[in-house]
Amino acid sequence: MTTSNDFPIDTLLIELSQLNGITDNSKDKIMKLKKHLHYVAPELLGEVLFTGYKSTEGLVTILTNNGHDDQCEENIREHYDNIVTEFKQWANKYEDNIAK
Repeated sequence: MTTSNDFPIDTLLIELSQLNGITDNSKDKIMKLKKHLHYVAPELLGEVLFTGYKSTEGLVTILTNNGHDDQCEENIREHYDNIVTEFKQWANKYEDNIAK
């Protein structure tokens, strides 16, 4: 059975927060999101990860509103795309297991 534990979100978010050019404010918000995701139901994981929930901002808001060095934009986008790809793969497995 596929669970939210099968999605390596902790690792992906830590890697994103450690990129050169990510502001301290963005790093703090990424780590807050990482902690928050531990308590999210698997079926809501994508929504909370990307758009956030209540006082926890999602990745889209964090990366667009909290600043980062423009010189690392491509690297950040690459990591974000990797997170999206990993999430899609996990979501497909999760949905397949629910359908069984």
